[in-house]
Amino acid sequence: MVRQSRKTSWVKSWWNRVTAWLRINPANSKGNGHKRTSFGYTAAVWQRASAIVFRPIGEPKTLKVSPPLRIDTPASYPLPQAKLGYFNLHGLVDAVEWFGQSDPEGSSPKASSKQAVENQVADEGLDYPVAVRPQDVQSGGSSPDIVFTEACYGNHIIGRQVDEALSLKFLQAGCQAVAGSTCTSYGSITAPLIAADFLGHAFWNYLRQGCPAGEALRRAKISLAREMHQRQGYLDGEDQKTLISFVLYGDPLALAGGLKVQSKSILRSLKPPIRLKMICDRQHEEEANQPIPADVIAHAKQIVRQYLPGMEDAQMLYSHEHNNCGKPGQPCQSSLGGPDANKGKATGAAAETAPKRRVVMLSKQVASSDHMHQHFARITLDEQNRLVKLVVSR
Repeated sequence: MVRQSRKTSWVKSWWNRVTAWLRINPANSKGNGHKRTSFGYTAAVWQRASAIVFRPIGEPKTLKVSPPLRIDTPASYPLPQAKLGYFNLHGLVDAVEWFGQSDPEGSSPKASSKQAVENQVADEGLDYPVAVRPQDVQSGGSSPDIVFTEACYGNHIIGRQVDEALSLKFLQAGCQAVAGSTCTSYGSITAPLIAADFLGHAFWNYLRQGCPAGEALRRAKISLAREMHQRQGYLDGEDQKTLISFVLYGDPLALAGGLKVQSKSILRSLKPPIRLKMICDRQHEEEANQPIPADVIAHAKQIVRQYLPGMEDAQMLYSHEHNNCGKPGQPCQSSLGGPDANKGKATGAAAETAPKRRVVMLSKQVASSDHMHQHFARITLDEQNRLVKLVVSR
């Protein structure tokens, strides 16, 4: 009886793994070569934000989540065939893979019974499972036509061969355009969307309207700049970094198949662009040599406990947003008063609108079996110590 029970359990486990693999890879089970419209893959810790970003091109409930999903075999694990691919996974400067990341609170939306079957291929105890590798990107028409990735270093290709960068592997496999960041990428935990999340949501919306990929990214950047300028009164360091670091490789005229198509044109406003106000939040030398105020530390830790469990013991850096950087050898053009503000004295309108917010930068390293995972979070506080903005690295 015991032997029979063990055999039944083994067969059931084997069958669950097979059906899970087929569900994750529908092209393998259908064999008809038709691509679905979209495919989304997110780390568990950012699942809520990813669901909003993915909504313009697909049902949030279809997002794949890691963990529990992971790659635990040296064999290739081909991604589902889809015309549009969205990846909000964890990336590293010294790794070719993109990783999942567990939710420290375990508070991501509960999986359905159908999803639970797919989770049989997972090890929920692994905090940073490998989610995608170059060998999992298949040629022969199965690669997405257009990819947007929020992974840190998702489009970092300097000194790398095709098999050492997922963005290059996508292009080699037939992907027409890949949009992503060349360095650390930041996003939100949940709504309202910020940084890379806002950019991705806008990018997919413009693609749906029929814009080519390059034009969609251009308009998405304009939308991000306009929105953050309206929310804050200026663009902070993270806004500027997002606008600069996200680039597109491939064909800027690539169109999203299966969606509305319009002529491959670029629209330009007849009105002159508004002059965006920008600030710098680099830490001044005098700030580095002074202790962080106790009230700032206490409030930052309270925010971390609520939104970023697991970062309570992170290192802290403290700075003020300012409109005159003054760093030797690094002239800063990001000033409310324009280039003249870098002379060390803000006057007129610049003085009236000088930023008074504080920024707390958290950093922490977490070692896994093969890599050192670096995490950053930026907390912006106003004069009353109220939370203005919270972004976390991807």
